[in-house]
Amino acid sequence: MLLVSKTFHFPYVFQLVHVKVGKDPTVEESQNITIAVENALRERFGNQTHVGVHIEPFYKPMG
Repeated sequence: MLLVSKTFHFPYVFQLVHVKVGKDPTVEESQNITIAVENALRERFGNQTHVGVHIEPFYKPMG
């Protein structure tokens, strides 16, 4: 799993995260990853943190 993230600080924190996973996780497993990331960010930055999490496929580069 690979996390790519951007944080924006306004009067609140907005965190945009792209989680790259292999092709095997189910929809339910992907949702659990999303919830875990959201909870961890809110724990770190506070409950007023706005979080956007995108699950994306990760492909190994060919060659």
